Amino acid sequence: MIDADGDGVEEMNCIAGPSNSSSTDDECYLWLDPANWTQGEYEVRIHSNGSLWQTISLTVVLTTTRRPCRQKASHSARTRGAEEDDSSVLLSAAVLMAGAAAFVWVVRNVKGDEAE
Repeated sequence: MIDADGDGVEEMNCIAGPSNSSSTDDECYLWLDPANWTQGEYEVRIHSNGSLWQTISLTVVLTTTRRPCRQKASHSARTRGAEEDDSSVLLSAAVLMAGAAAFVWVVRNVKGDEAE
């Protein structure tokens, strides 16, 4: 569960099945679209059997990257801008996917930690 705006109401809720599932029912995916999320700290609360099990902190960082000064002179300003936008989107997506992967890993390993 993620409360994106701090108002106490979860804007994102993902329910995963038991971790012994042979399908993807035991996985939970989140897509944090940079168009809808601002840079900042977010907490993901993981519940197991109706009670809070774990809290994960995510840091969303939106960056703008620039190409090195050694660009070819034949590139127009429009092409450079498009390439910078693509780089920024890819970097943002990579950061968001890393956070989502960590979240999925924790969710999938809940069953193993509860047995101990």
